[in-house]
Amino acid sequence: SPSGSVKAVLRRVRDDCPDAVLLVGGGVTEDNAAALSAVADGVIVGSSLKHGGGVCGPVGPEKGRRLAEVVRGAKREPGRTEKPALW
Repeated sequence: SPSGSVKAVLRRVRDDCPDAVLLVGGGVTEDNAAALSAVADGVIVGSSLKHGGGVCGPVGPEKGRRLAEVVRGAKREPGRTEKPALW
């Protein structure tokens, strides 16, 4: 899965740079946010919160609330105890 390959890259970066802050920007959706937040320190979200998914559409507040719940409730991988952030 695409989020699986991103998680693999994040794990390699985490292993090589354990103190680095890892953020995922681009392609973060409600469907993959929990998996990515398990490894990353945070996610940067834009168009997936907009009606129609386009950059010019208005932000859907309910989409934002659901995504925030997913990110905040993500089960962290071993060694990752702090809560991931949503930007």
